[in-house]
Amino acid sequence: EIMPSLVGSEMCIRDRNAIADGKSVNNTLIIWKNTKALGDAYLYNGELQKARKTYKQAQLLIDEKDGTFERYEAEILYELAAYEKALIVAKKALLIARNCKKDTSRKQRDCVANFNTMSVLLGTIYFKLGDTEKALDQYQKSLHLLKDKGNLREIGKVYILIGDAYKALKNYDKALENQQKALLTFIPDFTENDPAKNPSQNLWTLEIWLMEIFKSKGDCYVEKYNDSQNDAWLQKAIENYTLSVTFGERIRLNYTELTSKLILGSHTRTFYEDLIKAKLALHEHRKEDTYKAEAFQIAQRANAFVLRELLNEQAALKVAGIPTCLLYTSPSPRD
Repeated sequence: EIMPSLVGSEMCIRDRNAIADGKSVNNTLIIWKNTKALGDAYLYNGELQKARKTYKQAQLLIDEKDGTFERYEAEILYELAAYEKALIVAKKALLIARNCKKDTSRKQRDCVANFNTMSVLLGTIYFKLGDTEKALDQYQKSLHLLKDKGNLREIGKVYILIGDAYKALKNYDKALENQQKALLTFIPDFTENDPAKNPSQNLWTLEIWLMEIFKSKGDCYVEKYNDSQNDAWLQKAIENYTLSVTFGERIRLNYTELTSKLILGSHTRTFYEDLIKAKLALHEHRKEDTYKAEAFQIAQRANAFVLRELLNEQAALKVAGIPTCLLYTSPSPRD
């Protein structure tokens, strides 16, 4: 909800100053902590290479041998799409975290957290490298680890990843089964194991992963339709795509910062596109113009939602006392 570039810049300046203060008293621990914090600031600001270099400097000062710096390196290499290198470092991080000396409760937590995080990342790297079988195996190992710790949010996310792996392997029933398990994890009051069932909107939380589950379920049903030409699967796809669109709109309305809205809006645009394509496919299958008209209405809904957001933002600026002449300057970042 805060502009990442501004936050990152302010953090970087603050942490540089703190590093200088630490040097003045020759306190290695202070220098180490603030060098590490500077790396965090660069990472938050999206300056991955600077973050990588800064973390290496911190590691040279103090390396607690718990896999933390290897974890940072693997995550940054993954974000840089250097998947082969990320794979090597992730395996190293796993080994260090598994064997690290757990001499304090904090160290115990850090070692376990690093091991669990790298276990999931390793599966995702395999997935990116096209080795879906290995990815699936790694995700399932990670799931057992997380279940032991009872971290429901992370468990739900791994169920989604397992579902995505099964989808890539064209095992759509297994994919749907795991996406349903993710729904059950994120919404404990929802108890339907049948993937054909979805939670009513009054059970929804603001857990952003819900819209990914609905989209993924929709994708699976589209593939089942492509395999069978049974239009009942298209209807299920439309149901789930509609939920992903509705949930995406609800989340965007709860965001107040423009950058967050833009990022989420860009991501959820595909939800409307998927829904429109499913409606048009049903039109082609049944030769009923109703579905074509509904597809057009969805496109209008998408445009109307964007327009409503812009108008609400302009109204808010007026209330804040921003001069009218400044509301319509062109071009704007939104354009």
